[in-house]
Amino acid sequence: MSRLTFLPLPEAGHVFPLLKLARRLVAAGHDVQFAGPAELEPLIGDFQYLPTTVSERAPMPARTDTLDRAERRQLAKTANRHETRQWRAPELLDGLRALPKSDLWLLDPYLPACVLGTHALGRDILLVNPTVPSEWAPGVPPNSTTLVPRRDRASRFRLAWWRLRLADALRGSWRAWRGLPSRAGRRRRLMALARQVDFPRRQLLAGTYFPWPALPEIVLCPQVFDLPRPCPPRRRYVEASIDLDRPSVAFPVDRLDPNLKLAYCAGGSQIHLASERLAFFRAVARAFENRPGWQLVLVTGAGVEPSTILDSGNTGDLENTGDLKNTDKPGIIIVERAPQLDILRRAMLCLTHGGLGSVKEAIYFGVVPIVFPLTRDHPGNAARVVYHRIGLKHPFHGLDTDAVDRLVTRIDHDRRFLERVRTMSRAFKRLETQAPSLEAIESRLAHEWSTEVP
Repeated sequence: MSRLTFLPLPEAGHVFPLLKLARRLVAAGHDVQFAGPAELEPLIGDFQYLPTTVSERAPMPARTDTLDRAERRQLAKTANRHETRQWRAPELLDGLRALPKSDLWLLDPYLPACVLGTHALGRDILLVNPTVPSEWAPGVPPNSTTLVPRRDRASRFRLAWWRLRLADALRGSWRAWRGLPSRAGRRRRLMALARQVDFPRRQLLAGTYFPWPALPEIVLCPQVFDLPRPCPPRRRYVEASIDLDRPSVAFPVDRLDPNLKLAYCAGGSQIHLASERLAFFRAVARAFENRPGWQLVLVTGAGVEPSTILDSGNTGDLENTGDLKNTDKPGIIIVERAPQLDILRRAMLCLTHGGLGSVKEAIYFGVVPIVFPLTRDHPGNAARVVYHRIGLKHPFHGLDTDAVDRLVTRIDHDRRFLERVRTMSRAFKRLETQAPSLEAIESRLAHEWSTEVP
């Protein structure tokens, strides 16, 4: 039996895919624990939690949408100062040394300072990437764009990378002058940390968000969903690791009509970052209000009262409580939370912000995604959906009812979308059964992966 320690970014989208993997490791006879700041503990359920002073990101309030501009700027400055302190080698290494010994450290690559610090201490590392790879590769656009290979010219990809670097440099200088965080500032701090801990510079690869440590890595996403790119020996694509046993939430399942096609719309855990989320939800709800043969489940998340999605004077099928009326028209159910996996099992269409977790779950259940990318890697996930022709994409901001109606109509009239996503679904389910992540971790425990870049 080996002791394995996960050190993830304490966000739902990064932690949830690890829970199924952790249970599989426990079933295989390993001792599994999670280490991180206090905000990680509520996310990991019954697994052993190890508190640590190492926290690359400052604790953030659950909601930032209620803050005014000055308060948001002050919060950003606080986060920047926190990150600057945490990325100093002595403090970082002391915090990592304080953690109990482990046979293998399963690290989130989005905690690059922890990766470099753990490597400097001579510990065995395996990166567990909950997103698609984001480092530069020939013919692959940055994950921060919706550029699509085969439809957009490769020259535009190179231009997008140079624009990204130029924008980071210019915007980074301005934000550094204001004391605000930036990708350019994070990149400089990471390179300085690499020099302090003697991490080889050639093992820091150019990436969308920061230099990517070139270490043994598993990607919690089947390769069939990624764009065509070279796959180095240090990287293995594995299963999606969808936690089908995660706790459910209360939902009026009896309101779902099996005779209607079901659409599911949710903004994910980052929806509070979108200032236009109410307009987005209203556009989606009104597009389905009078659409025959369809039913919509719309999940608002915290901070949006379901009864405000449609005006009281124009509720259509919608009661003020967000429940479905007894009518022969298509229904709309609007709730703050919903059991996403249970609904996707019944759905035909998923309107999503583009977080990889939600996109993977839609594909797993053979549900056609329409992606409205919001932030971070969402544009790149949208590009992959379009590249594989399993769904559509549209900008999140400025969405109106007519645009939603056109997108849904196109999916409804072209069954090839459904056929293609179901083909990919079979590949997802096959890998979920095979669980190649276990073999990869056992291989790393046996020191069968090199940590060097050829």
